[in-house]
Amino acid sequence: MVRWAQDPRDAPLGGHPRPPNGQTKEQIMKTFRKLGALALLAPALFMVGCGTLLSEKIDSRSHGVDVSSEEKLVYRVYLPPGYGSEPSRTYPVLVWFHGGGGNEKTWGRVGGIGEQLVEPMKTGEMDPFIVVSPTPGEFEVYRDGMERALFEKVLPRVNREYRTNGVTVAFGHSMGGLNALIVSLRNPQYFNAVAVASPFTFDTSPYDCEMAIAAFEKQFGGGWASVYRRAIKGKFPDREKFEAVDPFTQIRRSEAQPFPILLTSGTRDSFGLFPHNQRLHETMANAGIEHEWIVQENVGHGTVQRPEIYLWMSQQAREARERLAATSAGGGGR
Repeated sequence: MVRWAQDPRDAPLGGHPRPPNGQTKEQIMKTFRKLGALALLAPALFMVGCGTLLSEKIDSRSHGVDVSSEEKLVYRVYLPPGYGSEPSRTYPVLVWFHGGGGNEKTWGRVGGIGEQLVEPMKTGEMDPFIVVSPTPGEFEVYRDGMERALFEKVLPRVNREYRTNGVTVAFGHSMGGLNALIVSLRNPQYFNAVAVASPFTFDTSPYDCEMAIAAFEKQFGGGWASVYRRAIKGKFPDREKFEAVDPFTQIRRSEAQPFPILLTSGTRDSFGLFPHNQRLHETMANAGIEHEWIVQENVGHGTVQRPEIYLWMSQQAREARERLAATSAGGGGR
C-alpha cells in the first residue's frame, strides 16, 4: 500500500482502526502534533553520544550481556506508563534500533521519542509497549556475535524479567532502520512486525563491478552511497558475508512474506535517502512482499514523527496477540 503524507501535521489516518478509546482523527493529531517538532531535532535525537540526559518521565533500567570475552551488548529497558500499577497486565515488546551516533539511551533522552509518547500511551491513543533499546555501538551494524546475543540472551532475559505478552515489533530510524532490516530479515521468526523510517540502505556494494557502480552512480549519484560502500568494505571482507546481511539481497531471496512491514521516507531527506528508500519499496513490491509505503512530502530526515507509524505498530501488535491467543485456543493462525 502506498500513501502520500502531504504535511507532518495533516497526514491521513485512513485504513487504521480507531484507537480503543474511540478518539477522533482530530484528537489523535492534536496529541501527536508535538511529535512534528522532532523532525527539526532529528540530528540531536539520533546523532547523540556520551552524556545523554535521560527523561525522568520514563521508568527505565540498564542491562548488559556478554557477547564475547571482549565485547558486551548493552541495552536499556523502558517501561510503559502504568506498568507498576497494573501488575496483571502484559505488554508487547518494541525493539528500538537507534540511529548513527546514538546509544541505548537515545529512546529515553529528554525531549526524545519515548518521552513524547508517554501521554499517548497514558490516554490509549497508542498501545503501550515495553521498549528494549540495544546498542552494538554508535555507528555499528549488527553482525553474528551481537545478533546472537540479542536473540539468545537479551530478548529471553527481557521475557523472563518483565511482563511481556509474546509479541515483538522492531522499529528503527536511519542507521537503526538498516539494523532493524538486517536483524529482522535474517531472523523473521522473532518478529511480528517491522517499521523502518528513512533506513540507511543502498542497493550497491564495494564488491560490484566497476560498470555496475558507474551505472548506479549515474542513476543515483555518489554521495552517501560511496561512504556506505567504503564502510561496508571495512566491516564485511567479501561479497558472501555482505550479501548475508544486505537487506536488498535478503528481500530478493525471500520466498515468503516475512512479517508486516512499514517503510517511510521524506522526499527532502538531507542524506539523499529518498530515491534509495523508494528503490527498497520497489524491490519489496517486485519480490511480492506486501508492505505499507508512506511517502512524506517535503519532509527531511526526521521521519519518526508520523502518527501513522505508531498507530500501525499498535495495530500490528494487537493483531499478532489475537493470532497468538487463537493458536493457544486451538484456532490456528500464525
